[in-house]
Amino acid sequence: MNELTAMYGGMHAALGLFFLIAAFVPSIRLGALWAASAFLMGLVTGRIVSLVRDGIPGPMPLALVVVELMGVLITLGALLKRHAPPPAPVVATSASTSTPPL
Repeated sequence: MNELTAMYGGMHAALGLFFLIAAFVPSIRLGALWAASAFLMGLVTGRIVSLVRDGIPGPMPLALVVVELMGVLITLGALLKRHAPPPAPVVATSASTSTPPL
């Protein structure tokens, strides 16, 4: 029982607190996004392996894999957006700045 309490109580609570703090501390946000993405990918992978090996145990694990997969997509999307190049500035051309004929 100690192992279950440590793994599913302590570790998840500590990670949740870390992710919450990272929402307000920009210097650790990138690491938290990577950690959240890896954490959720591990959960999704484990659930898929379990579904293939053990079959469908009920609606709750299916709902959880969907929610966790959405979390993976959100964290990866945030990481991609963070590393995307900034948009190019709009430069006015002479055709766009000239006055239209009367």
